[in-house]
Parts: sequence; C-alpha cells; structure tokens
Amino acid sequence: MANSNDKIRVWDIPVRLFHWALVILITTSYFSGRAGGDWMQLHFYSGYSILTLLLFRIAWGFVGSTTARFSHFVKGPVHDSRVAVLNADGVLIHGGRPVDVDRVGLPTNEYVAVPVQQGSQVIGHFLLTAASHVAYPSREQRRVAVLLADQVAAVDVVR
Repeated sequence: MANSNDKIRVWDIPVRLFHWALVILITTSYFSGRAGGDWMQLHFYSGYSILTLLLFRIAWGFVGSTTARFSHFVKGPVHDSRVAVLNADGVLIHGGRPVDVDRVGLPTNEYVAVPVQQGSQVIGHFLLTAASHVAYPSREQRRVAVLLADQVAAVDVVR
C-alpha cells in the first residue's frame, strides 16, 4: 500500500501549461469575440494560438513523457479492474478470477464488458451497466449475449 507521503505523478509540466494556456485562450477568445470591433484581431490570434496548442498536445501525446502519452491513459474497459468481462464461452471474469454467476449472480452497480470479436481478434467491447438487482442468467444466455455482440459488430463492419 502506498504511503500517504508518496507522490504520484499525474501530469508533467508541459501538459499542465497546456491546460492552463487553453483555459486562458478560450476565455480570451470568448470575451474578445463578444466585444467585436478592434478586439477581433486579438480574437483571431487567440484562435490560432488554440490551434497551435492543440497540435502541440497531439504531438506531445505520442512523444512526451509517460504520464502525457495517450497510450498511458487510454486503456479501454477491459484493463479496468472494476469491470467484469464476459468471455465468449459465457464465463464472467472479474478481478482476474472467474465468477460463479449461477451462485452469486451478475455484479450489481458495476460494468460488464462484452468483447466484440471478428474471427479471433477482439475489435472492441460493449460496456454494459449492471442492474441494480442481482440477476442470474444461465450460461447459455451469457453465450447468446456475446454472440449478439459479435453479430452487431459484423453488421457494422459490413456497412
């Protein structure tokens, strides 16, 4: 367990500066646009600065520090330990271990990720919110849910 004095890095300095500069520039753009007249020159410069900031942030998201990279914080639902995953064979995995759904039911007030597959490759997930009451679907019903997710994905890919 982490000590309360341990520091956890969330953002690096360039990302913090980006966020605050973006706040200032959006505020400047809003008020200079409302004022009109001679203030429109400032409005245009502010807009170009926002575009420059966004281009910087996109580049920094790929080559910046580990806390700033998109790959560091865009993981998807399956990598979240709070999300249960319903496999193609109808087994529910939660916290890295299979859940006996027949005995304890589906998790309530949590999410269940149903993988969408194309062949053997997972191309996405449906993220379902669980019911507020315990449900006890059979293994066959859980398999049908996964097959339906795959069929919806197949229809969407064909388009």
